[in-house]
Amino acid sequence: MSKTVVGITSGIDTSDGYFLGYRKSYVSEFYVKSIIKANGIPVILPIVEDEESARELIDRVDVLLISGGADVNPLMYQQEPLLKVGGIDPSRDLAEKMYFEYAKKVKKPIFGICRGLQFINVVEGGTLYQDLSYCKESSLRHMQLPEPALETHTVKLSSDCFLRDLYHKDKILTNTFHHQIVDQVAKGYKVTGLASDGAVEVLEYEGDQFIKSVQFHPEMMAANGSEEMIKLFKHVIKVGKENVK
Repeated sequence: MSKTVVGITSGIDTSDGYFLGYRKSYVSEFYVKSIIKANGIPVILPIVEDEESARELIDRVDVLLISGGADVNPLMYQQEPLLKVGGIDPSRDLAEKMYFEYAKKVKKPIFGICRGLQFINVVEGGTLYQDLSYCKESSLRHMQLPEPALETHTVKLSSDCFLRDLYHKDKILTNTFHHQIVDQVAKGYKVTGLASDGAVEVLEYEGDQFIKSVQFHPEMMAANGSEEMIKLFKHVIKVGKENVK
């Protein structure tokens, strides 16, 4: 039986040596390693400009994984850019919007990580705090120092959280690498995991389709041997396999 194919959305890098300024599609190798460890096939989805290409690519994968990266353009959620917003890439926003909307239409499982959670919330009508400093309740360090697999804070899971069903416990320890968080939650979505300062850490679609996302970086932990996070990727891949007609 063929393995589940996971399409990972990519970012743009322009910093490489002799080709400084050239746009190159990339994803962190953590995503690739995590999917392979979970017995899936990783495929990098490039930043495309037309809906036909986006549809063709989604038709060829079993799961859409919206990866981490640059900030979502505040104009997407009807806000002007504030002083502490980070770098944006409207071309990525457009490509991921096409990927997401078509994957949702054809009921492909969708899993978001970090920016992926924020993007799903925005594209479905929610908003973000453009920086943690704009949220009065924010009190934790959500941008940990370099050690990628280190568990640095607790995520409390609600009784209906898919991770609670997966792990059979009401809280987990995670890493954290982000400077933005969800503000207004998109209609049709529910928050099922929170950091101790109230930052949204798990967001789930309330409909009958698998659209789930996490604010932390399970791929960094899974790639470095975390059995708990490998189990998460195995779950996503299992959902993708079951969804294939």
